[in-house]
Amino acid sequence: MDISGLTEQLLSLIYQNKDTPPVQGLNLFHSQEDQNLRAVPIVHPSVILVLSGSKQITSEKGETVLISAGEGVLVPGNSQLTMVNFPDDVIDHYLAVALTIQPNLLNRFLRDFHPEVEKPESSVIGLTPELVLHLNHWVQFSELSEMSNAQIELNILSLLSILANHASLSNLQTPQGLSWKQKLFNHLQSDLSKNWTLEEVCSDLGTSASSLRRHLQNEGSGFRELLEDARLVSGLCTLQETFWPISQVAQSVGYQSQSRFSERFKLRFGLSPSELRKTRER
Repeated sequence: MDISGLTEQLLSLIYQNKDTPPVQGLNLFHSQEDQNLRAVPIVHPSVILVLSGSKQITSEKGETVLISAGEGVLVPGNSQLTMVNFPDDVIDHYLAVALTIQPNLLNRFLRDFHPEVEKPESSVIGLTPELVLHLNHWVQFSELSEMSNAQIELNILSLLSILANHASLSNLQTPQGLSWKQKLFNHLQSDLSKNWTLEEVCSDLGTSASSLRRHLQNEGSGFRELLEDARLVSGLCTLQETFWPISQVAQSVGYQSQSRFSERFKLRFGLSPSELRKTRER
């Protein structure tokens, strides 16, 4: 299957079932109008693959790269990016696949399976036929049955193996183990609708409030800031993958007030949930 066939299949899944994320283990980003999203936090290493249209990414340092259809980009963890998504001129859709990689899994792959041959260090990669085929198999398996975490992990390892044959993955690499920011982010994402308190989180993670505050401060973050990041990023993904009412999206990520969710969302990303939704519903 070529890239156009995979794009057509994913667009079909997006519109067939508007209430469920189309592919287990993968995030899809879709629009029919230009999207300009500022200050998007990327907590874990990620791979973004553009299937239709193009994507402009600007780092915190002001470095800009344009990713065309048939290309991807490797994004290290603890990044904050401004993203502009442009639909294709022919089919009028922007579509990208995003894969989040847990640092422990990435480091395990680099330690045990990474090929010795050096590859170019560019963060931009091409979508090879092997990569497109792997994504196609992932989509088909996801349609047939519910995937376990172990199956998703194996799919990620297979994808990393394909990528490592064509590009260096050093751009994704993080220090051994999870940072405290990443540990907390993972824990909060287990139930974003929950009214989390610092004391409860510290008890779950086996640390004291003062220690957690110190660790997060050393990593340039804080508990409330990270909780809001986790909620808003999840809300962004849900708005990109489903057509839920905005009130439902707000409640699913822990906001009892739709107006409060919309206010914080626009302050963070530069456009409101309703404005984002309009880019997908031309």
